[in-house]
Amino acid sequence: AGIYWFEYLPQDRVVYLRINQIRNDEKDPLPQFYERLFKFINEHDVDKLAIDLRSNQGGAGPLNSHLVQALIRNDKINQPGRLFVMIGRLTFSAAMDLCLQLESQTRAIFVGEPTGARVNSIGEMNPITLPYSRMAGSIASMGGGASSDARTWIAPRLYAPPSFAAYRAKRDPALEAILAYGREQ
Repeated sequence: AGIYWFEYLPQDRVVYLRINQIRNDEKDPLPQFYERLFKFINEHDVDKLAIDLRSNQGGAGPLNSHLVQALIRNDKINQPGRLFVMIGRLTFSAAMDLCLQLESQTRAIFVGEPTGARVNSIGEMNPITLPYSRMAGSIASMGGGASSDARTWIAPRLYAPPSFAAYRAKRDPALEAILAYGREQ
């Protein structure tokens, strides 16, 4: 479907936002994409935003500011029980940096399983090719997180790990936890 997209689940009044990489799609740059997303949220009957970063292994960290700033300004979504971030063992690098910003600057509730990276980790992986051997690799150009934060990961408030049984049944435990949140409280 692309690097990022959103889908409206009208029966639950939830917008599901999938971000697979933190980078611009040339056909739909992130600033314009987020502008369209929040226009949709503001003009429709939306109770929750579920941001899925579970398969996001990073990209360009400076692009995170577009989403973070839009969320900070949006009183409709940046409320307890309305903003959810789905994380997992493949959440790394610039996606981890996005999680840290959302954790400190919004009212997001994290759902899924712990992130795959330490809070204080490296990021901004840049591809390189060694000149003589032509071997390919990557080098991190930035450190992330706060140096005093020794957490091994960001742990979800709502633990909803994937399982083979759920996969086989075409169920998503993290999304189910988000949809159920607030009903039982």
